[in-house]
Amino acid sequence: MGTSDGRVHRGRVRSWLADDGWGVVESADFADPIWVHYSMLEGFGPASSGSCA
Repeated sequence: MGTSDGRVHRGRVRSWLADDGWGVVESADFADPIWVHYSMLEGFGPASSGSCA
């Protein structure tokens, strides 16, 4: 997943709201889970819970 400053991080989807296009991702790069819009998932379509991002 990309960030607004261009850095790329990896994480696991904790939950995903496909109809809304966003979800919660856990990553070792962040202390807490973060909210992610699908447009920030580089090279991926809509995610599902448990998938890698």
